[in-house]
Amino acid sequence: MQPELAVAASIVSLTPSPSVSEVHDVLRHAADVLGGRPMSVRGPGPTFCWRLGERGVTIDVSTFVRRRVRFASFPWSRWDDEIYRRFKWTDSSADLPYLWSLPIAGGQEWYPGNAIASGWAEFFNVFGSCFDSLPKDLQAIPPEWRPSGPVVTSMWNVDGDVAGGVTVEVSADGVLVSGEGPQAFQLDIPADRLGHKQVKVPALLAGLTRTGAFGELQFWENETPMDVFPTGRRAEDDEPDDLADSRGPRATQSVQEARELIAAEPPAPAQRPGRPAPPTRPFVPTIPVDHALELATQLAQYNHDAPNVLRAWGVELDGAGKGSLQGGLARCRSTSGGTQHLIQVALAPANDERAHLEGVWAYADQVTTALIGRFGPPLGTGAASDGSGSRLWNVGSVGLVLEITRDGIGLDIGDSDEHWRKLVSLD
Repeated sequence: MQPELAVAASIVSLTPSPSVSEVHDVLRHAADVLGGRPMSVRGPGPTFCWRLGERGVTIDVSTFVRRRVRFASFPWSRWDDEIYRRFKWTDSSADLPYLWSLPIAGGQEWYPGNAIASGWAEFFNVFGSCFDSLPKDLQAIPPEWRPSGPVVTSMWNVDGDVAGGVTVEVSADGVLVSGEGPQAFQLDIPADRLGHKQVKVPALLAGLTRTGAFGELQFWENETPMDVFPTGRRAEDDEPDDLADSRGPRATQSVQEARELIAAEPPAPAQRPGRPAPPTRPFVPTIPVDHALELATQLAQYNHDAPNVLRAWGVELDGAGKGSLQGGLARCRSTSGGTQHLIQVALAPANDERAHLEGVWAYADQVTTALIGRFGPPLGTGAASDGSGSRLWNVGSVGLVLEITRDGIGLDIGDSDEHWRKLVSLD
């Protein structure tokens, strides 16, 4: 099995919401299969980045509501060029590809520079991720890959009544905030007491200013092994635009409020509402592998005539471009120019019960092998711990995707660039 597909298989084998130790194990396994540790870890996310000659691999670890691990492989230069363009042309720090980067194995060829928070809105957007979320991102990194102790020590000057200087130390355990001045203080904030309805370090710093003007908070220095990490406005910089921050900081917290939040009972974990998972059934494809190969080939190579191709396979499309292929849903619509069709075809019948994921992936591997035999290795590969995945080929100007979900498997054919950007999470 190709190394990329072997790592993708290990991601799919994870539980839907893996533990931190399971994430560490799959990352170590990826390093063994791919020949070494990642070049760097970027965040917020975090995203682990490998470069393997002309190919690139990323593993994203998301903790939104529940932990999810996602794998992608792709041509390195195409992905790296897009990252470069985004840094060059993006005006808002909220739209940057990443805000921090920690070298692991090293080898990065260019550096985007640090995001600069020049007003309250950017300050909260940037440092909400880089102070409040960073400890949990660091926890996703295997301990032997990350520095021990504080990974970032950020120093600030404050024009206020409580403290004239504030130091923020961020580690995998949490954040230590120390204030020097008339009312010196120290707050040791565990990682699980940071963020929504908890202590927010940006709000705490904003609460230390005298009047809430952004000019009263001045960045001094970051001490960190990271090669990318945000900064703020320095004393020698131009005065901030008062109109841009006429509403003042998004929120403020006092030192006392932070202490009370740290001392209180932790909130109950958020429960994601939803219905119980449906029972699973054995996976039985209705389209044999050789037929799936021919169908995919014809729809990609004769994309301009897709409705007639589908008709030859027994699909009658209604006015909305929907039909059925041996019990599975088929969709076809033309692009605005009418020169290309976007097509989705299920390779298994619709069913209220989900199929066993092992059977879905076994069939997907057989179809993948057949497509590799005809079109060569996939341009990109994706997989996630929730059981979903995709494989992308370019056939002329058309993108051919084998899409796997917990509900089944199908072909998704259309614009190559759009499919590629979706696979590598650039949209």
